[in-house]
Parts: sequence; structure tokens; C-alpha cells
Amino acid sequence: MNHNGVSEFLAVAQFGSFTKAARALDVSIPHVSRQVRRLENRLGVTLFQRSTRSVQLTPIGERLRKDLDIVASQLDLALNTARASDTALAGRIRIASMSGSFADDVLSPAIASFAKRHPDVELDVDFSPRRVDLIHDGYDLAIRAGAEEPNGLIARRLTDRRRIAAASPDYLSCFGTPQVPADLRDHECIRTVSNAWSFVENGRRREISVSGRLRFNAGAAIRAACEAGLGIAYMAEEGFGDAIASQTLIPVLEPYWRESLTIFAVYPKSDYVPDRLEQFVSHLTQASKDARNDPL
Repeated sequence: MNHNGVSEFLAVAQFGSFTKAARALDVSIPHVSRQVRRLENRLGVTLFQRSTRSVQLTPIGERLRKDLDIVASQLDLALNTARASDTALAGRIRIASMSGSFADDVLSPAIASFAKRHPDVELDVDFSPRRVDLIHDGYDLAIRAGAEEPNGLIARRLTDRRRIAAASPDYLSCFGTPQVPADLRDHECIRTVSNAWSFVENGRRREISVSGRLRFNAGAAIRAACEAGLGIAYMAEEGFGDAIASQTLIPVLEPYWRESLTIFAVYPKSDYVPDRLEQFVSHLTQASKDARNDPL
């Protein structure tokens, strides 16, 4: 089977830009565009909606990206399993990770299972909202959300997490329900790192400046404050646990929720990536896939 164009397609899908994809692959922009176009012609489908300002996956393109992610993770797992069969891993992996539901639900269990499987590997993990400089600060790996600039870095997609806004029935009864994102300026918002919340309005991304007296970088604290009626929260759906299903919290502004936020494993480009790091990234990729497929 002809696989030409697949790597270029995945790079454009990851970075949302032909320019950034070309930079990451160290090839020319025309080469990336040409390879993607040939792939589309070969498949007889349109994979991207292109405009002068943005490049977005079509529904068929999104499905192909997800299918290829599964294939890539299975291939990496198979190769690393074969390589590990006669080689014991050892050494240190220093990780900088965002906090939140992904860190709690996926990353932490993956670290524990990897450490149990490889007793000679030392894992040093810093959960912090601070965006570290991997090389300057001496980290091997970072777990980050959102678009990732490829300069000198490899960004491996782990998962997508939908962000939703919610508040308690008591809060909404007292202060009213926001109807459009701009209404949040008159509400108490439970913030994380940023004072700007991103929504999609009239087909365009819109940043709304919010304020509030509470700021946390842990999903459990945000949920507790939200359930206590202290404001509106906007975070990954998983961070709310079963509060939405049980109607302890009520979704708000649903038509304006931003598209899913992508979480990446990011590490420096190098001619030599240690086996322990490659295998941990593959292990985390598989854990992320398993979490997406978990019926619970």
C-alpha cells in the first residue's frame, strides 16, 4: 500500500498549519501541500478545509487522524516491547506536567504502572502550570495542552479533552444563567492559570476576560468550589466527574464551548532519544488510548 503523504497529513493535523508541519518535518511547505493533496486525490476525499486564515480537518480527515493515531500507538508499542524483551531499562526521566484531571486520571496511574514494570527507572515528576523550557530547565518530557510550537521539539498527541462550563443550581438561582460568553463578565468565575476563557461564537474563536476571587490549578478544588456555589467553572469534562450526570452541576453556555483541547507529550528532538523515554511515551500513549475507550 502507498503510504506517501501520511506523515505530512498527520503533521498538518497536529499543528493545524502547513507552515508549522513543514517546519516540524524539516521540509518545504510546497512539499507538504503537494503530498497532502496527492493523498486526498488517492483516497478520493477532502481531508482539510483550507482558508487563508486556518486549516481544519473535515469529518473524514478527523476520523482518519484518529484511526492513524491508534495504528501509530500500536506500532510503537510493538516495537518497544520487542526492544525491551532483552534490554532492562535504567536511568532517570524528569517530567514537567500540567495538573488537572488528565494528570490525575491518566498520567499518575501510567507513571505508577511504568515504575512497577521498570524498577531501575527513576521518575521525577513536577505537576505545575508553569511552562518550562525543557532544555534549559533540564526536563526530559513535558505534558502540555494546546497547540505546540515545533521548534526543536517533538509533540506527540495523547488525547483530546472537551472543555465544558458549569455551575451549581444554587449559584444559577442566585445570579442567573449566562446566555452568551460576554455575560461571564458579570459573573464570579473560578479561574485556573489564565484570566481568558476561549469559546466559539458565530464560527469564530472568541476570548472572554473573566474574573473571580478563586483561582486553582487542581480539578478537584475547582469542582468542590463550583459545587459549593462559589462560581462558574470551565475545564475538561472529566474534571467534573459525575457531577453533570447527577445534576449536582448544570452545564451553561453549551452552544459556545470551544472545540476539544489536545494534550501532547513534548520532548526535545535528538539523534538519540533514550529507550526509557521512548518507552515511557509509548506507555503513556497507550494509557491515554485506553482511557478514551473506557466505557466508564
